[in-house]
Amino acid sequence: ELGPMESLLDLGASIAGVARPGIKLQKLIQRFTSKSDAGTLHLPLKKISVAPSANVKHEVDAATDDKEIASFSLKVGADLITDVREIAQWIVSLEPEKQLVLCNLAYLDGADNVRASVSMDIITEYVCEKRKNTALSFLISPATSHIIPEDAADNSKERLVNFSKCKSPLALMKFPGFNYQPNKISGLLPRTNLRVINGLSDLQGPNYALSKCMQQWRAIIARAEGHIVSANHAPASRTANMINHRSIANALEGMQSFPPLLTFEPRTTSTLMASLMLYDLNFDCSSANPATDISHPMCLFNENSVHGGLWRCPFSLDSIQVSSYFTGMFNNGFFGSRFSLERHNMQ
Repeated sequence: ELGPMESLLDLGASIAGVARPGIKLQKLIQRFTSKSDAGTLHLPLKKISVAPSANVKHEVDAATDDKEIASFSLKVGADLITDVREIAQWIVSLEPEKQLVLCNLAYLDGADNVRASVSMDIITEYVCEKRKNTALSFLISPATSHIIPEDAADNSKERLVNFSKCKSPLALMKFPGFNYQPNKISGLLPRTNLRVINGLSDLQGPNYALSKCMQQWRAIIARAEGHIVSANHAPASRTANMINHRSIANALEGMQSFPPLLTFEPRTTSTLMASLMLYDLNFDCSSANPATDISHPMCLFNENSVHGGLWRCPFSLDSIQVSSYFTGMFNNGFFGSRFSLERHNMQ
């Protein structure tokens, strides 16, 4: 949902998509065929040793109804976990005269998320080896350990002091579970104006943390090896994976009661992150360009970070989980619409 596909297709790009056969892939094809001026969507044919490409624009031109599109969708697709070698070889074979931009976007629940991340990493390494000018794109989670500028850390501390002085209901709550703790921000790194923030959340668990840290590692390594790497923080968003879990959906809404935290709509996030990716790929001054000097390897993630307010929040995410859940439940359950929230500077 947060990937750049729809934005790029609207711009006439050639997209190669990897998804399992099924209803989600069918909906993807239907969305694509509904765009009369879209670019080109390539999909791998199922279960072929070195998978050729099905050009969706040509294959479904003759499709007259959803039934025919559904039939076509059963012929294409691949499993990221079980078809790693075939997918990697297929990607390498695509449009050899062009530069590839490999977007790592897969997300699954639980341990499967780690398996999918390992598969993406294997594919990424293989493709970068075979096609040296490949660029990479990641949506980095701010719910990890990473670096932030000193002014953001100072603002977080200032907000903590101001919150303790205010008389809002959230500040006055003394019930079990409402034990707010300061944001987990370290002191200055040597010879820099950077600090480390621990944004890891118990709610998301170890599989999520491992998968996202793995992506950070690959991004840093690839840039050091000379690849352009677009790796910007993406904000918390109301994706289907999130809102299908009632407790997480409530927490996403409720955390906005702690300025400057903000939750985004998926389409807003996808359009914004696609724009930032295009900037990274096309402007030499971007930190995505390995020729651009940066003061620390993790500054790769910071230049255009859309962290949703996490850097400047006075509290750690774990310590506001309970109150976020209850305020979100109150919002969703009693009002049926979201609070009108004051917007705050998140940079």
